[in-house]
Amino acid sequence: MTELHRFISVPHVFSPDECASIISLAQQKSPTKGKVLDRRKGSTLSMARRCDLAWLNPEPDTMWIYDRLWALQEKTNPVIWNFEIEKITPLQYLHYGPLNWYARHVDNGSPAVATRKLSMSVQLSPPSTFIGGKLRIWGQQPERHASSLQGSVTIFPCYLPHQANPVWWGSRHALIAWCEGKSPIR
Repeated sequence: MTELHRFISVPHVFSPDECASIISLAQQKSPTKGKVLDRRKGSTLSMARRCDLAWLNPEPDTMWIYDRLWALQEKTNPVIWNFEIEKITPLQYLHYGPLNWYARHVDNGSPAVATRKLSMSVQLSPPSTFIGGKLRIWGQQPERHASSLQGSVTIFPCYLPHQANPVWWGSRHALIAWCEGKSPIR
């Protein structure tokens, strides 16, 4: 298997109390409807994404989250992908309610985000609070879905196609981080 085309899930990066704290911080930011821009037409693609989102910028009350994710990147990236990483971009909180999804996409597919190298998805909800909603990643490995364990972080190269399958019941909360460098992956 080519290491550059795989993902990993790391359990217990955040405790259940920390996950609840992250959700609370994000909900204070007044989430908005998630959109996907169609670069060719300059409009939004309504059928590509249905969820709510909020941004958690690096501020005193969120730096502990950034620090934890940065430390995880420093442990995993040099061993598996060895991308040149400089920073983590602002964190994106996602809430998927019933019949919410995010269609198959990549995280570095336009010039505005071309320097993204690693995606990190934090599972904030316990798996007993939703049905469906799994994060599917297309990589070269037998597993197809990220861990649904609360507090786990799934890390993968931004160029791997992935999607958030529809939630059929309940709510799924996730936090997304992107690690980026000076230049795009070559």
